[in-house]
Amino acid sequence: MIVTVSGQRKIDINKLHSDYVKTGNKIKRLRELNGNLKSFAVKHPSKYDYKNWIKILYQIESLYIDNPEAEKIVGDVLKNHEHIPVKLLYVGIETATAVFPDKFHKIISKIFETTRNASVFVISATYLIRNNFKLRNNEFYLLNIEKRFKNWENIPELFLFHEYLLKPEKKRLKEIPDLAELFSHKYSAGKTIIFSLFRKDRNYPGITIIRKPDGKFLRDKDGKLFYVKQLGLSYANLPGYLPDGNTPEGIFSIVGWYITPTGSIGPTPNVLTRLPFEIGVPEFFHQQVSEKKWTKEIYGKLLPPSWSNYLPVYETYYAGRAGRKLLIMHGSTDDLEYYKDKPYFPLTPTRGCLSAKEIWNETTGKCIESDQAKLMNAFFSTGTLKGFLIVVNIDDQKSPVTPEDVIEKVLKAEAMQRK
Repeated sequence: MIVTVSGQRKIDINKLHSDYVKTGNKIKRLRELNGNLKSFAVKHPSKYDYKNWIKILYQIESLYIDNPEAEKIVGDVLKNHEHIPVKLLYVGIETATAVFPDKFHKIISKIFETTRNASVFVISATYLIRNNFKLRNNEFYLLNIEKRFKNWENIPELFLFHEYLLKPEKKRLKEIPDLAELFSHKYSAGKTIIFSLFRKDRNYPGITIIRKPDGKFLRDKDGKLFYVKQLGLSYANLPGYLPDGNTPEGIFSIVGWYITPTGSIGPTPNVLTRLPFEIGVPEFFHQQVSEKKWTKEIYGKLLPPSWSNYLPVYETYYAGRAGRKLLIMHGSTDDLEYYKDKPYFPLTPTRGCLSAKEIWNETTGKCIESDQAKLMNAFFSTGTLKGFLIVVNIDDQKSPVTPEDVIEKVLKAEAMQRK
């Protein structure tokens, strides 16, 4: 449901309620999950029942379930790689990457050596690289791309994987252009611009800041830069150009807001974003343009000149071209118990969306704390509910992003716009 609202709308967290978070429903879901694990552990993966197999794999992955039943389910999927649909195989490798990162390298190596599917090739290689399997260097994987896929330059996943093998993002970050130019650039007149800023290691939370249509960044009541903490991490911490990967870097179009019926996301309104290719060029740009067909050059016109050759900010373009879609900015009703030992706690990972912290009363179902509501109220306050979301990794530090990391660039950007 997409709704138009005025800039005066305000979310009252005291009115947010979710039955999904209640203890009784949590117990019911856990009981059902345990039953499914036992059931699927004695089944044989079938192309005729692949959707249910994908469903159980997603549950194993999203809750990081590491037990004998879960391991057997994942193993059975991988062993039957020659007889199951590509989608099921991909999710099997994805789940292995998230939950069993060091237990399936031999079978995944066999899959890597035989697959002709680009996404399966890249996710298999990613698993093996993280295992440092057989001490293979980047040259080995580069040669395999070029040997096995004649048109690899035209396949988004292979092209970006190839480019990052040639020059990893860690090295590219040393050449990152000036953030102030990204913050000050005139993307489209009169639009709200949201920036979500992360470290390369997405296990560390980032921050989201908002530039109003007048070019000034939103402040809180004390005059400090408004921000909320956010997570752009997928369950398996996969590259953003792969299915179910991290939130890709680059530009998204903000097309409004809505409330999802998905229980695990919850009732707090979400910022609705779209990728290139997911919608047409005019819809993405929020205006009529002469170009009607997506190209890298059209996408690049939105970027500041100094950023136009920085590959990471083209991830959204390639991710959209590869078929990624439905990535939004939302809250969370997930059970935090499953993530209590993670560096991003109490935020929760997703399948590629941007998530903000929410705390719920498990007895009453009422919301106790919501950074998502703070974000939405800030978004509504700009009065313009269409614009752009820009996601970028700012460096490779091993710590959460803070406002202090970017405030100088924000002030510089505001000064640049006054000139």
